[in-house]
Amino acid sequence: MSSARTLPLREVEQCRRALSAHRLRMSETVLLDLFAADSDRFRRLSWRAGPLTLDLSKMPMTDRTVALLLDLAAAAGIDQARRDMFEGKAVNVTERRAAWHVALRGGADRPAPEVDAAREAMLRFAAGVRADAKVTDVVHIGIGGSLLGPTLAVDALTAYADGPRIHWLGSVDGGTVAQLMRKLDPARTLAIVASKSFTTQETLVNAKAMRGWFGADAQSRMVAVTARPDRAHDAGYGTDRILPFAEWVGGRFSLWSAVGVPIAIAIGPERFREMLTGAAALDRHFREAPADKNLPLLHGLAWLWNTAFGSSGAVAVLPYDRRLARLVDHLQQLVMESLGKSVDREGHPVELPTAPVVFGQAGTDGQHAFMQVIHQGPRTIPVEFIAAITPEHDLIDHHRHLLANCFAQGAVLMRGLSASQAIADLRARGFDEATARSLVPHVVCPGNRPSSTILVERIDPAGLGALIAFYEHSAFAQGVVLGINPFDQWGVERGKRVAAEVLAGHASDPSTAGLLAATGLDRPR
Repeated sequence: MSSARTLPLREVEQCRRALSAHRLRMSETVLLDLFAADSDRFRRLSWRAGPLTLDLSKMPMTDRTVALLLDLAAAAGIDQARRDMFEGKAVNVTERRAAWHVALRGGADRPAPEVDAAREAMLRFAAGVRADAKVTDVVHIGIGGSLLGPTLAVDALTAYADGPRIHWLGSVDGGTVAQLMRKLDPARTLAIVASKSFTTQETLVNAKAMRGWFGADAQSRMVAVTARPDRAHDAGYGTDRILPFAEWVGGRFSLWSAVGVPIAIAIGPERFREMLTGAAALDRHFREAPADKNLPLLHGLAWLWNTAFGSSGAVAVLPYDRRLARLVDHLQQLVMESLGKSVDREGHPVELPTAPVVFGQAGTDGQHAFMQVIHQGPRTIPVEFIAAITPEHDLIDHHRHLLANCFAQGAVLMRGLSASQAIADLRARGFDEATARSLVPHVVCPGNRPSSTILVERIDPAGLGALIAFYEHSAFAQGVVLGINPFDQWGVERGKRVAAEVLAGHASDPSTAGLLAATGLDRPR
C-alpha cells in the first residue's frame, strides 16, 4: 500500500511459522471437545457490531489462534494500511490510485466535496425518475461490479421498493435483450448504461441494441454512468445525461457511487442514504474498534486461518433469507477478484494460498443441492451461514423453521453422526439388523466440519449497508495480511483484451482457431 510499510519479512515469517505450527497441533482437535472444555466458548468467540453478530465458535480456533492471527495482522501493517485507505492514499499500488470507497458513504478521514456533489447529483436524478409518471421501467445495463452490487441491493430491499420496476442486462446473450424488448414499452422505459471505462464490450453491445429499440427517442431515454464522461459524450450522451464517478472507484465497490442509481430509483434517495449510513457505521467500527473486537478483521483472519493455514480451497456461503440470494454472486467477485493473486504488492510470488473459491446458494435450496458433499465428502469445506433475526413478514412460524434449518446445518456439521448413533437411528426407523449394519458406513457423517454464522438484525437499508461493508473490509484485511493488492484485477483485464482479439477472428493457439472455425467466427462479418 502507498505509505504502508513494506512487510517486515522476519516478523511476518515468524508469525506465519507460529500459526503453521499451531495449525499442526490443532489438526486432531475436535470441536465438540472445545465446547466441552469451555462452557463460555460461544460468548468469547462471537462478537457484535451494530446490526451484525459474528459467531466463530464452530471454527477450529482457540484464544491462542486468535492471538496469533492478530499478531500476524499487526506485523503485516494492518493499522497503517487501514489509515492509508481511509485517508484516500494510493493503496491500489499497481494502478497508482486510491481505493476510497469509504468516502462514497461518508466514512473517510477527510472531506470529499467532489464525492458529495456527485452523490447529490445522482440522487436528484433518481428522484426525478421516480417523480416521472411516464417511466414505469428501468433497464440497468452493466456487467461485473456495475451489475452485481446494484442487483444484490435492489433484490434484497424489494420490500422497500416503491419506484419503477428495475430490470438487469449484463450478458451479451441476445435472448435476454430480445425478451426485455418484447416485455417493455420503449416509451415508458429508461436505460442506464453503467461502465467505468465506457469501453466494456458487453455493456456497449447491449447499449447499442437498446439505442436501436428506442429509435429517435434514444437521447432522452438513455443515461450514462461512468468514470469517463468524455467517452460517454463522444458516444452521443449529453452532459445532462451523464452521471460521473471517480476513477478510483473499483467496480466491486461501485454500488455506493453513481452506479447505485438503480438502487436509489427503486427504494428512493432517503432509503439509499440509510444504506450509506449503515455502511458508514461499519466503516467507523472497522476504523476504531480494537483488533480483538473488530468484526471485519476477525472474520478476514478466520477465513485466512482456513484458506492460508488450513487445507480449505473453498468456502460455501448460505444466506438463509431469500432477500440475500444475490449475495453469493457479489461475494464471488468481491473475494475472488480482490484476493485471487499469486504475487505480492512488490511482484514477488506469494507463499500462502490466497483466495478461496466462493460458492453457495440461498438457504434450504443449498441444503438440497451441494450440502451433501460438505457433510460427507472427503474434503473439508468451511461454510458461512447468514440469517436475519427479524423477518420482513408476519409469518413467524415460517421464520422459526427457516432459522431452525440454518442452525441445524451448523450443528450437524460439527456433531456429525457416529456409527453407534447411525445404527441406533436405523434400527429405530425399522431396518432389520443386517440391513442396518450394512448401511452404517453410508449413513455416518464425520462431523468436526467448520462453520461460521453471521446474524443481521434485519435486512433493511442500514442493515444491508453494514453487511456489504463488513465483507468489503474483511476482504481488504485479508489482502493486507497476505501482502497482496486487493484492488486490481489484471487477469480480468487480460481476458477482455483477448476477447476483443478473438472477436476480430484472431487466434493465438490451434484450439481457439478450431473453435473459431467451428462457429464461423473466423470469417469476416
